[in-house]
Amino acid sequence: MTSNHRVQTTAFQSVISPQTHGIHGHSSRTLRIKVCGLREEANIQALLATPFPPDALGFIFYPKSPRYVRESLHPDFMRSLGQRICTVGVFVNASPDTILHTIESFGFSAVQLHGTETSDFCISLKERIKLTFPAVQIWKAFSIATSEDLRAIVQYEGIIDKVLLDTKGAAHGGNGTRFDWSLLEEYSSQVPFFLSGGIAPEHISEIKKIQHPYLYGVDINSRFEVAPALKDVAAVHGFLERLSHNP
Repeated sequence: MTSNHRVQTTAFQSVISPQTHGIHGHSSRTLRIKVCGLREEANIQALLATPFPPDALGFIFYPKSPRYVRESLHPDFMRSLGQRICTVGVFVNASPDTILHTIESFGFSAVQLHGTETSDFCISLKERIKLTFPAVQIWKAFSIATSEDLRAIVQYEGIIDKVLLDTKGAAHGGNGTRFDWSLLEEYSSQVPFFLSGGIAPEHISEIKKIQHPYLYGVDINSRFEVAPALKDVAAVHGFLERLSHNP
């Protein structure tokens, strides 16, 4: 990642294998950074104006979340934003109609399913999305506590484009706690994954040590907030800047 780095949405348009995304023996520069749980336009603009902007932004469409978008973001702003960066709509057990309507309104690059959506649900949703929005990816979050939780991901291979490994907790994401990262050794799927769940600035050295061939990126959220859905721009910038440097 360099100071003039800006990932276009096309960077997320296909499943990327280790052979093509250069993760084998990776430096941290290959890691994509997703900031999730945003809602305020000024906060988003400030994040993108830093010398080290994130690669993707996540917007939560789950009414029970303290980071629920509600009516805060104008569709025109979001569609314009999608021309500059990967935008991700996050849903929890939403209906296909709701998801499709939201894609149409906000122009997302990807949808992230963060509930108990089955592989059959994902197949059906993918078929419907591809008819109208062929470039939109489907990402699926999994709550991790044991190696058994990781093994369940295999049934989604060939269906979803990215995996997000989050910590199993009371809420659907944003719990602010980490799972045992040594469990990543049990990740046997070939779907690239984002590491998520309670990641904070003090975890940079641990993240840089992870050598898993399918580690695609890092998802940050609650540990970088001054209030729900309001990110500490300086903290996010410092995290990305430090992560971009070796060692």
